[in-house]
Amino acid sequence: MNTRTARPLHPTPGTRQAGHGKGRSKWGTSIWWFLVSLCLGFVWTGIAIADATGGKLEINRVNPGPVGGKVDVFLTATYADGRAVPGLTAESFSVQVGDSIASQPSGVTAPSEQLSIVFVMDFTTTVRESGGLEALQEATENFVQFMQPEDWVGIVKFNIDEGASVERELAPLDAPVVDDLTGRSVLYDVIYEDYPGRGTNLNAALKLALDQIDESKSELPEGRTAIVLLGDGEDNYVEYTGQEPEPGETGAEVVVQANELNVPIFTVGVADVMTGGDGSWLDRMENLADQTGGQFFNATEDARETIDAAYGTLSELLTNEYQLTFAGVDSCDRQDFTVSMDELGLEPASGVFTHRGCDETTGSSSSGGGGGAFGPLGLIAGLSLLYLRRRLRVA
Repeated sequence: MNTRTARPLHPTPGTRQAGHGKGRSKWGTSIWWFLVSLCLGFVWTGIAIADATGGKLEINRVNPGPVGGKVDVFLTATYADGRAVPGLTAESFSVQVGDSIASQPSGVTAPSEQLSIVFVMDFTTTVRESGGLEALQEATENFVQFMQPEDWVGIVKFNIDEGASVERELAPLDAPVVDDLTGRSVLYDVIYEDYPGRGTNLNAALKLALDQIDESKSELPEGRTAIVLLGDGEDNYVEYTGQEPEPGETGAEVVVQANELNVPIFTVGVADVMTGGDGSWLDRMENLADQTGGQFFNATEDARETIDAAYGTLSELLTNEYQLTFAGVDSCDRQDFTVSMDELGLEPASGVFTHRGCDETTGSSSSGGGGGAFGPLGLIAGLSLLYLRRRLRVA
């Protein structure tokens, strides 16, 4: 663990920013509750719409194993009034692959309130000089503030001069997560501690984060595990050092390891992600998300709104996402599949997958039909749930 003097970019203790901590003025509290009420109003409106359209299954992501191996599908199930369907088991579902006979999945993992996240933070020259570093640190601080005690969090920082380093080992958060006096999370000092250096070894940092998850998997809670990468998408290790990457530290190898561990990588693009590398930086961030079942968020212009969208997406994962496992096929052909719940009469969900290893880009296959959609209603509902989750945190 590196030891450095923290250089906080936020106000000193005793001051507050919007969205940080409690102890707001009556006016601030009134405004906050007005916004929360407005959000809930939109949610209730959405529920009324859901009553008219009926309940449904929705596929969020698909993670196929090697040819002949298992396929994992992550989906949500909602009643006609918008409520999540609880207590589902393997007997609740049927899966049909292609023209085969529909059968029950071999296993179902229910949703869990626990969450495990490793934040991978880009402390390189391009991010620092573009002014993106402060946005990156604020993004991480905001994510942590909406987590709860016993959620697991790790932090990896990277540049080539200093290397990729585990600055906070993957471990449970202590209570309280947010200090009432300062409005700061328990990881504030780690997040804002500087990590000066040049050169970008993004894939090496992701490999280190995945290794942390692999080493801790027997201890992690049953809830979802994810990586959140915050950076500009550059990786110039070969150009900077003149050396080939270490084993496991190429982009393709990182994707394979993430899928083997069933860990989606959510990427948040800051600084020059949209313009750097003639499009290659953006491609890297989008591909890492697409090929592991995560999602890319462009935070170059409106970081706050983008971070809120990420909150909403993670809220969907931790509140009502089921994991279904079923047998794959002995073929590298693209496969259509449908997940149904005949007993409750929910609208089925359709998706596609190609087994991993069948081509150079195969990772998590995207779903078809209703899979992966996450609109404004989902965002508002996610934010409301996260706010209530934080309010109910055990001090």
